[in-house]
Amino acid sequence: MKRGDIWTVAGDKDYAGKPRPVVIIQDDSFDATDSITICGCTTDETDAPLFRLSVEPNERNGLLTVCRLMVDKITTVPKSKIGANIGRLDDADILRLN
Repeated sequence: MKRGDIWTVAGDKDYAGKPRPVVIIQDDSFDATDSITICGCTTDETDAPLFRLSVEPNERNGLLTVCRLMVDKITTVPKSKIGANIGRLDDADILRLN
């Protein structure tokens, strides 16, 4: 798992109950920990460009539809909740997320 990679994460009863794509935002130098810091994606079309960065699907990122990175909902989860690798953000999208 590297910063900028897109993975699925299992939801839980308290928040984001369904599995969803997430972007790894944790620095690669902290890879030895049992947890990972992520930024979740949503398809909700809320117009909040500062908090919901739109990402268009493409072959590299593996997304199937436009998603919005929920930068207002950054969280840390156990790595055991991480599912499958979907793809990776383009460099331009990583810069916008930074």
